[in-house]
Formats: sequence, structure tokens, C-alpha cells
Amino acid sequence: MRRPSRLAAALAAAALLAGCDGLPLPFRSGVGEDGYQITVHLVDLANLVPNAEVKVDDITVGTVTGVAFDDWTAALTVSLARSVTLPANAEARIGQKSLLGATYLELAPPARGAVGRLRAGDDIPLSRTGRYPETEELLAALSAFLNHGGLAQLKTITAELDDVLVGRTGEVRDLIDNVGTLAATLDAHKGDVVAALANVDRLSAALAEQIPVVDEALRAIPPGLAVLERQRTTLVQALDAVSAFGAVATQVITASQDDLRANLQALQPVLGSLAASGKDLTGSMGILPTFPFATNSAFPAVVNGDYGNLYITVDLDLQTLSQNLLRGFTIAGVPLLGGSSLAGGLVDSNPITGGLADLLPVPPVQAPPPVPPAPQGGGLLGGILGGLLDTLIPGGH
Repeated sequence: MRRPSRLAAALAAAALLAGCDGLPLPFRSGVGEDGYQITVHLVDLANLVPNAEVKVDDITVGTVTGVAFDDWTAALTVSLARSVTLPANAEARIGQKSLLGATYLELAPPARGAVGRLRAGDDIPLSRTGRYPETEELLAALSAFLNHGGLAQLKTITAELDDVLVGRTGEVRDLIDNVGTLAATLDAHKGDVVAALANVDRLSAALAEQIPVVDEALRAIPPGLAVLERQRTTLVQALDAVSAFGAVATQVITASQDDLRANLQALQPVLGSLAASGKDLTGSMGILPTFPFATNSAFPAVVNGDYGNLYITVDLDLQTLSQNLLRGFTIAGVPLLGGSSLAGGLVDSNPITGGLADLLPVPPVQAPPPVPPAPQGGGLLGGILGGLLDTLIPGGH
């Protein structure tokens, strides 16, 4: 009977050791020569204790062999089996086996971007550790939802939805189809929507820069609206008058449209001939400034420019002057000094009228009747002119 007693004592001692967190237990995973150790840093240990299990995909692969504290954070020493392969950026979380079960440490690859391989001596920092909600927290959240979350209104919401949907199944189905079509159309035009939003943003920025101008406009608009309000009767009368004028004009145009069409048809040959004249009409306008001479033939410099040059040669020889001027003067048709009349000489020597000889022929100048020679020394006029000419032209009369 001593052997059963000893077995019971051994089992009691093993149970006592299992209750001691700081003592190592036999048959732990990842402990021994076939394991390697890493360090996991946690902010909150929850109910995690030494000798807790370490799981990967709900499979026990290691053991928490030590717990230390560093600057209000916990540093767990975790022993893993050599067969465990995890990326270097693995994550760690504290979970529970069941609602009332013990806690364990879960290791898992990151959701995205696994890098490298976890090796002995590596650390999992606080940024990649956490914990799942505990049973107490779930019950507290459920209690808050049931007591203060509006759960009592679910019956009312369900009843109202039932009243809305009963007998309107087709309309609701069409509504859902239309919503789906709208969503698909918006998705197809999301580029245009984004561009429109960007344009609205730029417009808002431009308006923000013009806030003083907009403010001044808003200050000036109310007085203008007040003036329009005071003149509303006049404006209405003006619009009525314009409407009446439009009606009258429409009647006039409708009544005279046949005559107007006939006038336009009658003008068509004239306008056609005018258009057919082409450059002839515009070219003939150049003759008017020089008529009756051809354009740019008689006075090219005067016609083409805005000024003219005149060159005059004056012969001041006394004999030439007496022959060209004094002999041309007449009194009552009788030349003072004889010779042809001044009119004939001007016609023959005028360069302007010389070109008109073919167009305007000048009648021949008839010689004046012979005048008997004046007696020597007879007459006051003859004596004065004779003495003057003898002084200017020796030997001349």
C-alpha cells in the first residue's frame, strides 16, 4: 500500500509545481537542445504567465520560458522548436484558448510582405505585438450594446421595413437594379468625376483669392437690386412695349415678305453685274484724280504721292522780256509794241494746255490790221514809250 501512496504524493507535487509560474515544467515544447530562443516585447501581459504555450496556426510549437520587465513593458523569453519557420518580421499576439481557458502567445507571419527568416536571438518589437479581446471585454461590450445600443429599436425598424417591402417586391428589385446601374456608371466615369472635383477645387481656390472682389460685389449688388425693384413697373412696361413692337414687326414682315422677295430678286441682276465688273470698277477710280489724263502718265509723282515738285527757269534778259511780255500787251486791240497777242503766245507755250491741242483745237490768231507808224516825236504816249525803249534797248522801237 505504500506504492500508491507514493504515486499520489508525486502527482500532488506535480500539480503543485504546475501551479507555480516560476518553476519549469517537464514535457514543454521547444525547450532543450532542439530549440532556439527569441524575445517578444509586450505592452500588456493580460493573464499570460511563464510556461504558457506558444502556438502557430493553433499548433503548439514553443513555450514562454521567462518574463522580465523593462521600462513599464514586458520582455518575454520564448523557446521555439528548430522546425518552426517564421519570417523575420513575424507578429505576436496574446489569445485565449476558450472563454474561460488559459492564455497563450500566438506567432504568425505578417499580413503582407514577409521578409527574411526568424532566427535565434531576434526580437519582436512592440509595433508588431498585441492581444485579442478578453472574455471580460467582450461581455462588457455586449452589455453596453444590449443596454444602450438601441437594440430595442430593432423590432420597430424590422416592422417598418416589412411594411415598406410587402407588395412592392418588383419596385424594390428595380430600385436595386437601378442602384447597381448607377454605381457601375459612376465607376466607369470616375475619371471624369475626379477631374470635375479637381476643377471645383481650382475654382474654390480662385474664389478664395478673389474674396475681396466677391465681398465688394456682394455689397454692391443689393443697392442695384433695390434700384431694379423700384424700376420694376417701368421695366415691365418696356418689355410689354418691346413685345408689342415685335408683334407689329412680325406682321409687317409677314405682309411685305412677297414684296421684299421681289425686290431682292430684282436687285440680283444689278448686283451680279456689279460683281462681274470685278477690277474694272475699282481700277477706273484711279482716273478721277487725273481726268482727262491717263493715270500715272501726266503727273505720276503728284498722283502717287502727297506733294509735287515744280521747277521754273526764269530768263531775265531784257530783250527776251520785251519780246515775250511788252509786245504782247494791247490797248483796245492795238499792240503797244507790235507782235502777236499775249493770248496766242500763252496758248502755244503753255505745257498744260499744250496736250489739249488734239482735244480742244485753238482757233488761229488773226493778225491785227496794220497801224500807221507814229510820227516822230508825235504824241505823248509814243514819245514816253519810245524814249523808255530807246533807253532800255538801244536802236529798238
